[in-house]
Amino acid sequence: MQPKIFLRCGSPKFHKFEHCPAFNSTCRRFSKKGHFIKQCKTKLVSQVTTRDDNEKFLGNFCIDQISSDERWNCKVAVNKRIMPFKIDTDADVSVMPESCFKQNFSHQLGKTQKRLYAAGMALPVLGNCQTTLEANEKVSHEEIYVVKNLHVSLLSAKAIEEFGFF
Repeated sequence: MQPKIFLRCGSPKFHKFEHCPAFNSTCRRFSKKGHFIKQCKTKLVSQVTTRDDNEKFLGNFCIDQISSDERWNCKVAVNKRIMPFKIDTDADVSVMPESCFKQNFSHQLGKTQKRLYAAGMALPVLGNCQTTLEANEKVSHEEIYVVKNLHVSLLSAKAIEEFGFF
């Protein structure tokens, strides 16, 4: 028997819809409210979806405001340094503020051709770095993108799933 998952967010953990991470989200496929794109059931018969490998999206981007809701915050070791992250179940990649990168790492950023978008706007990506992420006794190797003017690190959907946060 397959485990039950919630149709709007894909989480296997029980929660009321008003507490669902997808409650206020807008699906990027057809701009419908209340579910993530990975849970979207709307289909077009002749739909052709292409996505440039150089374009990635963040679902919960915030420049000026940090959510105080602790349910969406976690601690992850990045190259053995414990750091706070905000859980972003709709993010294609993990991102870190420039200030956080400068404070914790001395190596140079790698150059990237990837363009990151959030809320319909391009983000000022400064570069990326290969990292080893650790949480819940699990390890993941992931690129983290460093973004100018970001106030909080965001953990990608892939890492969230690997660590069992949702």
